Amino acid sequence: MRFACVLLAASLAYAAPAFAGTTFVGTNLGLQVVSPAEGNGDSVTLFEAPSSTNLFFGGFVPGIRIGQITSGGHDEVALDTGFSILSGSGSTFSSIAGTINFQHDFGSTGALPYLTGGLGLNALSGDGTTQTSTIFGAGIGVRTKMANGHGGTRIEARYDRVVSGDTGGVDLNVIGLKFGFDLFVD
Repeated sequence: MRFACVLLAASLAYAAPAFAGTTFVGTNLGLQVVSPAEGNGDSVTLFEAPSSTNLFFGGFVPGIRIGQITSGGHDEVALDTGFSILSGSGSTFSSIAGTINFQHDFGSTGALPYLTGGLGLNALSGDGTTQTSTIFGAGIGVRTKMANGHGGTRIEARYDRVVSGDTGGVDLNVIGLKFGFDLFVD
């Protein structure tokens, strides 16, 4: 957990000079295969549009992105976030997730290949208990910018590890394919 806090602080420190660039808001649509990290448990395949904090399978792929592209245009820092709530028959369950991601683009025009990595937390609550998991992962993708300069699209293959730590949950591997679009707001 200490490593997670140090990495989060370093990401936020890096993000500070990024405010001279372009702000964006966007969403993720995704296909994920979720499987236990150990043992012979079954895998679950999810398709979500937009991706969200899915209560039934742990909510590990947030769906809303808010971030900055640096003034040089090659680096990006983004907060991926999402929230779900389910209530019925006197019980309420909720999930909230957030990850800080860094992305480096290679090239300056056309389809830009990129590498990305991130770290975050996921909290599942219900019936008086809360389980917090650490999420970390990396991916490769391609980003394009719209001709009018007001947004872009991206497609990404990604691996994330969800570590439940001492909360009694199951550690998970999440392999995903994400498609997303971003609206540049300045």
